[in-house]
Amino acid sequence: QLTESGIEALRGRYRERFERAPGLRATIMRRIVLDRFVVDWEHVVGIPEGDLHAIATYEVIDGRIANVWFLCP
Repeated sequence: QLTESGIEALRGRYRERFERAPGLRATIMRRIVLDRFVVDWEHVVGIPEGDLHAIATYEVIDGRIANVWFLCP
């Protein structure tokens, strides 16, 4: 499901997220790089929902993130 499109929409989403949870931090537990994809297993803390583990997958084209997908419980 597409929730955001474009750099300004993403900036707005992250700005709002950090304003609501200024202690939010993500630690990369493991990273896998395969061709143009980067997959991070992250431990996220400091959010109202409680600590969680998430998977972030980035597609990198010409040195820039073209797409990103998040999987979390």
